[in-house]
Amino acid sequence: MTPKHDSPGETGDRLAGTGRPPVRRLRDVLMRDVRLIATGLGESSVNFRGAALTEVTFRDCELSDVDFASATLTRCTLPGSRLTRADFSRVTLDQTDLRGAELGLIIDSGSLRGAIVSTGQLVHIAPVLAQTMGIIVSDD
Repeated sequence: MTPKHDSPGETGDRLAGTGRPPVRRLRDVLMRDVRLIATGLGESSVNFRGAALTEVTFRDCELSDVDFASATLTRCTLPGSRLTRADFSRVTLDQTDLRGAELGLIIDSGSLRGAIVSTGQLVHIAPVLAQTMGIIVSDD
């Protein structure tokens, strides 16, 4: 992880573990082969809740129980990453590219507005999208 524009101490000691303050801002950061995994104590592994992430790349990362709720992700990418129970509720996305990521997301009806996904990903997440929008899918 290489924050290039944050003030010293802004994020470095606040990324991992429970009970730590949430990350507030990351800009122009590359995280490669990082595992952010919950401790099993019922809390998220990393708290990006309400954070502003701009031009952040999570490449080949494992993001389990990461809290992005109410965050703003601008021009972020997640190629080759696996998201498991990642909370994207009330998130704001702007040109955020989810292609190439395995998506296990917690979402609400507006969560993926502004996201770029592949056709295969869309087919995979369609049932969750339908459920959040109150659409009943029935072949009867």
